[in-house]
Amino acid sequence: KFVFLDFERETFIKMGWPLPTRPYFNSGVVLVRDTDATRRLYATWHDIWLQTSARGLFKDQPPLSRALDQVPLKVEQLAPQWNALIGLYTGGVRGARILHFSTIRFEDRDDTGFQRMVENVTQAEEVDVDARRQVR
Repeated sequence: KFVFLDFERETFIKMGWPLPTRPYFNSGVVLVRDTDATRRLYATWHDIWLQTSARGLFKDQPPLSRALDQVPLKVEQLAPQWNALIGLYTGGVRGARILHFSTIRFEDRDDTGFQRMVENVTQAEEVDVDARRQVR
């Protein structure tokens, strides 16, 4: 189950939007059909993201939630193995199809090879081959 975090609540409050009352989706992995309605959803999502980012609010999920309120679509949730959020949930990755390396609190974490690899590139300006092997 996805948790609605305070830093996402901030976007709703600063934009004057009501908090979501329906399921709130993580936007890390999205599967859609190519239809006029989904194109409208993506255009609306982008327009709303431009509005929020102009106010210094750079999260993508609150604008997606708002766009889903504005564009009527049938939405279904993917099973957890299609968006296994590494480092945020303790459910593990057994059976995972897609590993999602989240950047939430990225600077404060050291729980995956991915973080160590990014830190090494940032500090040493080179890829740590051993860390890269851990990401596979």
